[in-house]
Amino acid sequence: MKYEFGWTFLNKETGKLRRIVSFSFNKGDKIMMLNSENKINKDKLNFMVNGVSFNMILVEHGSFMMGATEEQEAPKDVEKPAHKVIITRDYYIGETLVTQELFKAVMGDFPLFFEPSGFKGEDLPVEHAYRTYFQEFIGALNWKLRTVLAGKKFRLPTEAEWEFAARGGNKSKGYKYAGSNNLCEVAWYSENSNNETHPVAKLKPNELGIYDMSGNVSEWCQDKFYEYSHTPQTNPIGLKNITDPIEINHEGLRICRGGSWYNEATLCRVSDRGYITPMPTACIGMRLVLSDCVYETPDENAYDTHMSEEEKLYRKLCVPHYLDQVFVHDLGEGIVLVKHVMGTDFKPRYLMDKETKCAYEFISDSEILLTVTDEDIDWDSLKGQPQEVLDIAKAHSFHFSGYIHQYYNGVAEVEWWLNPDGVYDIYEEGGCMPDDKEVNLFGAIDRKGKVVKKFRLKKMTCRFQNRSCVGPGMEISSYGLGKFICSSK
Repeated sequence: MKYEFGWTFLNKETGKLRRIVSFSFNKGDKIMMLNSENKINKDKLNFMVNGVSFNMILVEHGSFMMGATEEQEAPKDVEKPAHKVIITRDYYIGETLVTQELFKAVMGDFPLFFEPSGFKGEDLPVEHAYRTYFQEFIGALNWKLRTVLAGKKFRLPTEAEWEFAARGGNKSKGYKYAGSNNLCEVAWYSENSNNETHPVAKLKPNELGIYDMSGNVSEWCQDKFYEYSHTPQTNPIGLKNITDPIEINHEGLRICRGGSWYNEATLCRVSDRGYITPMPTACIGMRLVLSDCVYETPDENAYDTHMSEEEKLYRKLCVPHYLDQVFVHDLGEGIVLVKHVMGTDFKPRYLMDKETKCAYEFISDSEILLTVTDEDIDWDSLKGQPQEVLDIAKAHSFHFSGYIHQYYNGVAEVEWWLNPDGVYDIYEEGGCMPDDKEVNLFGAIDRKGKVVKKFRLKKMTCRFQNRSCVGPGMEISSYGLGKFICSSK
């Protein structure tokens, strides 16, 4: 018997019901939910998003020799030395690569700058996308399935988690490739791929029942590139010595594993290490991991007893495991914006001040502006607006999102949408402006997110220099703070 749970919402404009998230499991076939104590109790989990199903395979904790072990013929120097790695936590890993069908099911509500994947097909792996797009996918997936994950989170695997799973975990038979010493049994690579990707799960799986961990497309890991050492490692990740949030999120060579349809056999070995700048390529896709620990929380006892709450929050947010899962933007003057996926948009969750090493919560998990009071709103400017607009303002709701723009002399403008209709007029000058149906408030905040200029309704006409659109972190201003030529009606 199959059980399925879901959430259905009414679209008021079309009058149609839309099921956006569901979770299913089958009695007796080892596919179960997480129980109320957040313990994993079966070998496989099945999830469904917008009608698209995918499985996650349990990898039990254990230890292994990582890198250039004896069966890995002609290893590269970056695979040396072989060293012991201990994985102390169970985790789940995708039974297959993320397919284009799943990517579209999750990201349908989120516009991208271009369509990912050079090879088209629902059951083909998604590829040729910026690494940040894959992170956006993960954030959106965590949001859509938040009610059934029991505190767990999807993320990219660490390099050590990837290799442990590729080798077969505790069931490893010591193969050269993921599941076999005969590459053609388990992988699409240069000799058999016909220079293209192939549908997932068509070849033999490895010892854990995971497909395509060698070949088809390489797979992004969380780690930046780092050199191996002889020292045994516990839950290693190549980000732990980096503390700058911008550097963690955007810069440096990133690890990719497994080889692809384009690569020769040696690059499909389980110990082979690829590393590349995080740019789109038709050879790299992704595989999900699900676990209790998305990032390592600092030991509370390690905090200085005199440390402020803002300093504690900054330290917590600076953990690389965390910052690699979210999206950060440099707002200038040492201020970093941390954005979370909420609803159908990426919302400005925290402000991090790199100079003072303090962080401030800007909106709550329930999308409420935490630094705005009724006194920070120019209510006279909202006279004549519909009651539903006034209700949103009174609730300090950031449900429709908005932007925090660049800082200038310690001040940044905030654009707060109360009633966006999504329609914009494009001017010959290359600019854009909200049309008359939109209700947008503009205010200004300081480095701590405190309001220093009241939010007020302004009908904006902006003609800006050498820009074609407005986006997060771009320099717009109704107060003369940015590099725009603006006039208000």
